[in-house]
Amino acid sequence: LFPLPEELAFEQAALLEPVAVAFHALRKLNFRAGDTVAVFGAGVIGLTMAKYLARLLGPGRVFLLDRNDFKLRIAAAYGARVINIACEDDWPDKLRVQTGGGVDKAIEACGAVQTFLASLQVVKSHADVVWVGNISGELRLAEEVVSSLLRREIRLHGCWNSAFTHHPEDDWHHALRFILRQGLSELVSHNLPLCQGEPVFEKLYAAKRGESPCRERFLKVMFNLGR
Repeated sequence: LFPLPEELAFEQAALLEPVAVAFHALRKLNFRAGDTVAVFGAGVIGLTMAKYLARLLGPGRVFLLDRNDFKLRIAAAYGARVINIACEDDWPDKLRVQTGGGVDKAIEACGAVQTFLASLQVVKSHADVVWVGNISGELRLAEEVVSSLLRREIRLHGCWNSAFTHHPEDDWHHALRFILRQGLSELVSHNLPLCQGEPVFEKLYAAKRGESPCRERFLKVMFNLGR
């Protein structure tokens, strides 16, 4: 059990699990002053990373890459430099130019095959790459990609879920302290009664299948059992 402090609202507490996943990934990396970081995916996990890293490393050191302008605007407000990879064909070259040959660290927090590959291609030699997203599709690494990883001596870290040990330095306690400081209420786009669950999921799945455009701006959707 994870006791909640009195000052933590239930809506904030519901963010603990994804924020803990973000910190589990971040703690696999040793950040140094001057590092540049690319985060792929502007969901709750990717945005949490962007907010934390923008404060740790300073403005202009963190790049958040996604296809959703609504989510990218939130990242920009955090101080991250944002790139919409659906709109810019030459974004990998631009990123390498802006970072002097590539970023020092990359985090895949999306789960798409394309972003897994891109996370390996945008880093400089001796960089660290962390894979967090649950992959959807078959990832194949071409011979030249593997050869490039070997020659550049890239360190690839797998990451799964989060760790809870009742220790004050575990992922969940880091997440709790961050939420208490930062609030993160901007990550909750909807707070709805449970009876509205079915139509919301229908909208999301229809948009994902490409059957209809979804004009609503979804990020974290919460269902409130008390409403």
